Amino acid sequence: KIKEVLCQMDNLLAQKIEATTDSNKLYDLYRATNRIAELRDYFEGNDVSAAICPYVILTGDGGTGKSHLIANHLQQQEKAGNTNLLLLGQQFNGEDPLSMLPTLLGTQNTYQDLFQVFEDIACIEHSRFLICIDALNEGVGVQFWKQTLGGLLEFIKGFPHIGLLISIRTQYEDQLFDEHADLLQQFIHIEHFGFSKVMYDAIQRYFEFYEITTNALTILNNEFTNPLFLRLFCVAHRGSKISIADLSLPSVYAKYIEHIEKAISARCGYNHAIKLISKIINCLITERMRHSKTAVRLPPET
Repeated sequence: KIKEVLCQMDNLLAQKIEATTDSNKLYDLYRATNRIAELRDYFEGNDVSAAICPYVILTGDGGTGKSHLIANHLQQQEKAGNTNLLLLGQQFNGEDPLSMLPTLLGTQNTYQDLFQVFEDIACIEHSRFLICIDALNEGVGVQFWKQTLGGLLEFIKGFPHIGLLISIRTQYEDQLFDEHADLLQQFIHIEHFGFSKVMYDAIQRYFEFYEITTNALTILNNEFTNPLFLRLFCVAHRGSKISIADLSLPSVYAKYIEHIEKAISARCGYNHAIKLISKIINCLITERMRHSKTAVRLPPET
């Protein structure tokens, strides 16, 4: 109905603009047209859509800050007096996610009882109880959620005051919804791009905090739009003067690993020349490639 009203207003203004020759009146009419366009954008935007259909998928490349964004939102909700639930993809072990919920929350109640409690909490707080599952690509991985996400969503739909927010790395999204395009359409899609729109402001703030000076900022690689990469870079180069022209991705990661090697060897009392962290990383990579898994467990003797 709102869209219909806006469309009618648009048509009415268009008629008035066509029939008006007074420049002052035309100015006011065009301003009104712009306001209607802003209203239409708002009502067609994610905020209103999520209020109507509270099922959201958050995507983005690794390190862009999806988890931080979710945590920040839940923190703001907590300050406002609203209760929500945050779960991690790595907490699930392959059992039905609904059946696992009581175990994850340390309760003897059934998951049906838990959801009724969530619904009651939302009604008491005059809010929506948001269940967040962060990083579906971690833990048991995408294939598990490909089989179970649809059932979880259908169950949640039985509780009008409960919403669902899931996050997944962009490169796994197609795999998750492969053969389930109808399921994807039930989610509002939001992609997080990290610092892409504020890269130079972010660099300036990070460099100031980590006391890093440089000869130029205009030729920085787009990797600096990634919050995780920017932080790793700054930790590795704390208190340094750097030359942008001499930087490369391999050199940045090598510098960070070297920094971690020194910090952990100093804490644990061994010679950092052993390069223990580098050896562990290589073992993890080998195991992941061998088993084609996103998470691996190294044997004690490794």
